[in-house]
Amino acid sequence: MKTSVFSFVAVLLISFVTLAQSMNGKVTLGGELSINSQELKYENNYSSYSKNEKQSDFNFGPRLGYFLNDNLQFGIGLNYQGSSYDFEGVEQYYSSERSFSLFYINPSLRYYNELSTNFGFWGQLSFNVGFGSRKDTEWEYNGNLTPPKVETEYDLMAYSFSFGPGVYYFLNDHFEINLSLGSIYYTSMSTTVTKPKLPEEPKNVQSQFGFDFSFQSLTLGLHYIF
Repeated sequence: MKTSVFSFVAVLLISFVTLAQSMNGKVTLGGELSINSQELKYENNYSSYSKNEKQSDFNFGPRLGYFLNDNLQFGIGLNYQGSSYDFEGVEQYYSSERSFSLFYINPSLRYYNELSTNFGFWGQLSFNVGFGSRKDTEWEYNGNLTPPKVETEYDLMAYSFSFGPGVYYFLNDHFEINLSLGSIYYTSMSTTVTKPKLPEEPKNVQSQFGFDFSFQSLTLGLHYIF
């Protein structure tokens, strides 16, 4: 197995003073970027079976925030998520690809509570609504790639609610460390087949409610304050 994971989260904040001073009416500009890539190779020494799997995920989202008072911030964000998955099973002469992209609009409310001059915590309530597309392709593989066996395209619609806590710490007047601690969430996504054309477009709706405060859910950001 070969696994390589790269994740990067960077947030840029434009402001005039730290939270230790008045933030009422101040504007913040932020962003998030994350990239994840994983590859799996499997071979069986007792047969000719082998398989290769690759998955890549990309996420980018700028966010604009406005402090309604010293503790409450309203934010609006735009988010793009893209993902691709490739599978190749050599013994079965079969390959498949899946790719999707989603665009989200993300309004949120974040409440800041200062525990000391440089340290505090926050809680954020978020709503996401998005749209996008997905494409699945399957091939028969007999030494040479033949035309696609099955090609299916979908329209995606999604929305979600979430609430999550976090903490912040000011290293100095210009740098802040921000840690997201996970969230409680509800998500719903509808998938509608658009290709091949059918008399009625089949629609599938999947919903999920849960919470994630695991180590993998922690998100660390470094903020710069002007």
